[in-house]
Amino acid sequence: MDYEGEIDSYVNFHISSSNMSLPSEKISEKNIIAMLQANNPLPWVNLYDKYASAMFGLICNLTEDKLLAEEIFVNAFRELKQKQIL
Repeated sequence: MDYEGEIDSYVNFHISSSNMSLPSEKISEKNIIAMLQANNPLPWVNLYDKYASAMFGLICNLTEDKLLAEEIFVNAFRELKQKQIL
């Protein structure tokens, strides 16, 4: 399965919608969760901005395999969004 294309799509979406993100210093996590529960898509960019680097770094350290880490990372965000776990 070609996850590199999916990662590129996710990153391109993030870059193209970054001007739509909410100012993270002005919005609490509680408000982000409430907005997500109301099906507002903007907080996803804020969640990505806030947690992606740490999350990807942790996954890389645990797997010691960058391609596997990318696959896990993309799948984790996809599942969060699809299942609306938050």
